[in-house]
Amino acid sequence: MKRTQMTPYGYVLVGALLLTSSATTTAQAPGSPDWWPCIQRYVPKMSVGSFWEGGLEPSESWRENEDIVRIAQRVANRDISTEDSLNEVREFLAATPDAERNAVAEDLVRAMQHTINEQRDHIMKGIGRFTERQNMMIRRIERQT
Repeated sequence: MKRTQMTPYGYVLVGALLLTSSATTTAQAPGSPDWWPCIQRYVPKMSVGSFWEGGLEPSESWRENEDIVRIAQRVANRDISTEDSLNEVREFLAATPDAERNAVAEDLVRAMQHTINEQRDHIMKGIGRFTERQNMMIRRIERQT
């Protein structure tokens, strides 16, 4: 019987599949969907409490202010440092009239929550697609062995 030798790429692929396979079946956080491969709990949306200590009434008024939308998108950019983001928010709010500052700050928080949740949703869906492709590859390898 002739033995075929596995290439280094094959060893890496099988090793990665075995590692991810065991991670998806044994390290799943309680309450997470079956497809969620991470040990951290699946949290599809960030709540306003993640950003803001006070309560906020639901409102879409932030959508009407282009400056708020622009600042929220810039602050939510993961390539911008926390310090730079905070400075932009401070400058923006400092330029806002005192009488409007609280309402504008609340709208900015709503806009940031919306923007970050959109980004989060995109990333988590990508993790789900990646996990499904890994699981398909695992099933294909299992059928071949």
